[in-house]
Amino acid sequence: MAWYDDDEWSRPRRRKGSALPTLVALVVTAAVGFLLVADPGSGSQSLVDRLVRAAGSLSGGSPGLTYDDGLDGAEGSGGPGYTFARVQSDGESPVTWRCDESIPIVVNPEGAPADYDELIDAAVTRVNAASGFRFEVVGETTERDFLDRSQGPVLLGFADEGEVAELAGDVAGIGGSVYALPAGPGRVTAVGGVVALDTDVVNDDVPFEYAEAVLVHELIHVLGLGHTDAPGELMRATGNGRTELGPGDRAGLAHLRDAACS
Repeated sequence: MAWYDDDEWSRPRRRKGSALPTLVALVVTAAVGFLLVADPGSGSQSLVDRLVRAAGSLSGGSPGLTYDDGLDGAEGSGGPGYTFARVQSDGESPVTWRCDESIPIVVNPEGAPADYDELIDAAVTRVNAASGFRFEVVGETTERDFLDRSQGPVLLGFADEGEVAELAGDVAGIGGSVYALPAGPGRVTAVGGVVALDTDVVNDDVPFEYAEAVLVHELIHVLGLGHTDAPGELMRATGNGRTELGPGDRAGLAHLRDAACS
């Protein structure tokens, strides 16, 4: 889809939408590490797994999309056109969210483009429809602990490299989950997460479709897919111009859902 002209971004189309509700109470436990495995029984950090780069980074170079390899999938995981960000102890099954629970998102609108509520609604609607999971925006927050998350709502916000160093260069966003170890035998599950979009890339001067694709990419990382080298996929580690999900993206999301509900 050509939504840019030559080397200059076209203006995004504007569509009106209502503002997100104010969050009355944000329930978050004591802060621990970003992309960690926490012990929900003790409420304290049991294993911090900080990556060299924040998970799920996405680079944006004019005029198309270019993905960074910030979240390579677990080696040998997934299937044709997709990988899993993490796998269970069996080395094959993906780590993802619970089947029967909605995934709450709280939004910090500081630095956001004017139509951020519409942008978030569009991306969440696309991901929910494609995955069978249910992200739900529950309100707004002033929290900005992007890289120090724990169990609780997914924090979605807008920042620059001065605040989040992982957004340096062409990276347009980061995304990932907080995982919890079971108290006994059982599966590791996602219990929280973060998406931070770079205000130098996702702003009022870029097309709506571009910003939406960035957010969709990051939300899919939160669900549990890693990057892929397969052509024609939105979750590619490197790519240019793609805004729609590919067959591997959709197959990977279906695999995550099947694993969550099995």
